[in-house]
Amino acid sequence: MAATIQCRQPDIWGSVFAVWLGVASPEQAQRISQYFKNNYQEICQKGQIRHLPGGMCWEKGCPSNTYQNGAYWATPTGWFAHTLALTDKNLARQTVVAIVIDFRERGICEWIIGNKTQLPGYVASATMHLQGVRELLEDRK
Repeated sequence: MAATIQCRQPDIWGSVFAVWLGVASPEQAQRISQYFKNNYQEICQKGQIRHLPGGMCWEKGCPSNTYQNGAYWATPTGWFAHTLALTDKNLARQTVVAIVIDFRERGICEWIIGNKTQLPGYVASATMHLQGVRELLEDRK
């Protein structure tokens, strides 16, 4: 959960980061990975990741389906791919391919949702996921 009282909602980014850091137990990591696999279409768009499960927005914050309240971000994609690979390496790789295709077609933006993009040239989107992507590539050797 993202918080203990207000906005006590499932935190996709927090979950992937916990797995990436190794602070989630192996059992938790597997459950998180399986959840991502089972709910992929609502969490991931063009290789980019929501903060919350699909259809859910923060109780307080910016307007729904914008910015950190429903949009999809490239920033956690490496952590997401790392976590997803625990149960489905092919889907993790497809996620990386999808983000590369989107970057080529629309540029590297802070966030996206549908056809809308925001803040082109966002450096964190271009770099944050590289370690997770590298891990998937090294696993193919």
